[in-house]
Amino acid sequence: MHVVNTVIARPENRVVPLGILIVRVAALIALFASGALLVEYRGPFATYCSARSGCDEIRRSEWSHVAIGGDTDVSVPAIGVVAFAMLLGVSLAHHSRVGRWLTVLGGLAAGGLGVALVLVQGAIIGAYCRLCVVADVAGVCAALGAGLVLPRRGGEVGEVLRPWAWLAIAVVVAVAPALWPSVGAVAQVPDAIRAHQQPGMINVVAFSDVRCPHCRVLARRLDELEPEFPGLVHRVDVMVSLDRGPGPREAARAHVCADLLGQGRRMREALFDATRCDAVELAAIARRIGLDPDAFDRCVAAPSTDARVEQALHALRVGGYEGLPTLYVGHRRIVGLPSADVLRLAFAQAADGAERRGIALPTYVALVALAVLAVWWSGSTHRAGARGRS
Repeated sequence: MHVVNTVIARPENRVVPLGILIVRVAALIALFASGALLVEYRGPFATYCSARSGCDEIRRSEWSHVAIGGDTDVSVPAIGVVAFAMLLGVSLAHHSRVGRWLTVLGGLAAGGLGVALVLVQGAIIGAYCRLCVVADVAGVCAALGAGLVLPRRGGEVGEVLRPWAWLAIAVVVAVAPALWPSVGAVAQVPDAIRAHQQPGMINVVAFSDVRCPHCRVLARRLDELEPEFPGLVHRVDVMVSLDRGPGPREAARAHVCADLLGQGRRMREALFDATRCDAVELAAIARRIGLDPDAFDRCVAAPSTDARVEQALHALRVGGYEGLPTLYVGHRRIVGLPSADVLRLAFAQAADGAERRGIALPTYVALVALAVLAVWWSGSTHRAGARGRS
């Protein structure tokens, strides 16, 4: 007796054009980059981009949002998340004529917009955002894939995943960047910063330069915020000189000496208000805030004071210098001028230790990778085919 095995051609067992596979992978990559950018645009703290990076400059430009009427606008990353999710969705319906054409048109549109946005970054804004470029290049790759679909020149490959698995991976790569700020632990601060901290306190270390107007504004915002956390704030103001010019360098030495003599905060306020920072003016400020002139002069001239100025500059750079002001609130580093609300949130998180609780980045990356692998294993058409043959 002969046994005849009948194989039913299910959708997941069909072949798929190579171009469609390229479109899907490109859409997933762009979805991840757009999701991370959306977090960067909406979150209070810099998460995936540094404060003075091209990402930040583009986010503050008029090209980062699209007006949709009145005072309402939508961020470009939000549009990217929706658009690339839709592109992935229509690519799963490529067996139909409508699905194929929508995939081709969507891929070509993604590529055209990707090229246009890269040109805008370079020619108009004058800065490049790494995540933006990843999304834009992924769009160009989607266009190349769409170009292979239309003339059917790219050949065909076996379908590797069931449709639901593609969608599940899309959910993982879109949600993972959004979850990280809530579940991830803030990186440990350098030892040079930890040396200024005290256990059980909201530790604030602020690096400033007398020539930095944003540093002056930040110092005053911190002054206004401290009373909201009575007895909990341990604040250290560090005046640095990024060059060896006489004015900033002398101001940094004067602040070090005033701090040693118990008048660091008053000296900092006076330095920000001063019109010049030469030796005569600094000596006058010292007398005005009640410092002993002889003790102040000896301190300013001492080699140990220069050593302290150099140590402060080292502490700033060891954490990865990106600009001034640079502020550490607990374990969180903030570069630039944050709003009062952002500062209040950072203080509150440092007060209850929320910034130190969470998953380490390598662990989180491993968990996301395991989630993707689990979906891949469950939704693999090869696994389904092997089960069907058994």
